[in-house]
Amino acid sequence: EANILSAQPDLSKLKEDATACHLIRALLHHDPSVRPQAPEARQHPFFWSAMLQLDFVLDVSDRLESLPPDAPLVQDLEARSAAVFGVGDGVAGDVRGGASSRGGTGAARGDGGPTWDGALSKDLLLDLGAGGSGRRKYKYDSFRDLLRAIRNKKNHFLDLPSLLQVVMGPLPHGSPRLR
Repeated sequence: EANILSAQPDLSKLKEDATACHLIRALLHHDPSVRPQAPEARQHPFFWSAMLQLDFVLDVSDRLESLPPDAPLVQDLEARSAAVFGVGDGVAGDVRGGASSRGGTGAARGDGGPTWDGALSKDLLLDLGAGGSGRRKYKYDSFRDLLRAIRNKKNHFLDLPSLLQVVMGPLPHGSPRLR
């Protein structure tokens, strides 16, 4: 209670669920006028079905694909990408380059920042084209490319090897697990 009153709630047990942390942090805000009301809180993504979450990601991906790389929205999201996939060891980049953090073949990111390849299984990395075998070229430090990979794997889910389908989880009952 003291942590909440001092605006420092302990959410360490929720660290793996950023959506839950976001909701709980908002509900426990020290300023009651900033806290979401019950109807607003019920609309939070924490309460969305897995399919609604996936649909949202796909819609955002489609929107970003329609914009040029230098569009303000794309630039803003890319600037915040470290908060989205702040995992891995800072190694990766273009899958047709050098070594990645999971044994794939991504090139090292120039600034050593976080990349999303470390959160993927080796089989999924290979299917995405690690080593230059894929049709697409993904930059592992790009938020836009992460969304593109999710969209492409969802749209071509039935074309995936059966082992990879199992690793990612069933559709349409939920979003594919990427680990």
